[in-house]
Amino acid sequence: MKIFLLNLALGASLMVSAQQKMPVYLDVTKPIEERVENALSLMTTEEKVALCHAQSKFSSKGVPRLGIPEVWTDDGPHGIREEVFWDEWDGAHWTNDSCTAFPALTCLAATFNPHLSLLYGKSIGEEARYRNKTVLLGPGVNIYRTPLNGRNF
Repeated sequence: MKIFLLNLALGASLMVSAQQKMPVYLDVTKPIEERVENALSLMTTEEKVALCHAQSKFSSKGVPRLGIPEVWTDDGPHGIREEVFWDEWDGAHWTNDSCTAFPALTCLAATFNPHLSLLYGKSIGEEARYRNKTVLLGPGVNIYRTPLNGRNF
């Protein structure tokens, strides 16, 4: 009888928890605007402000309470840069850290080869994902590079 009552109580609690509403911001079937509005309505002012500025050179805070992850960016001009320390620009010199130096984007554009461009982007994306980068910044966009003097803005 005790086991029966225990199973009944467990089943009832599972049914109640299953019937609890999932927050709208987690429902991928809802429109993005509705999801964003819902997430913002659940955040404190401090959490909203924390999303608007950096916590280090290449990261911004998330909202762990709501399951919103930190954002990690990278600005390697020709691929993903090596890891750097939070408070300085020197490389972290991790033993498992390496990066691919891709050709300058000007060279890629000069090929007029969409297949090669797709492969270039896919390769950089895979390396970024492997290194847990969320956003790739675009320092090579709209910058003319020349072997004679680096960059011309």
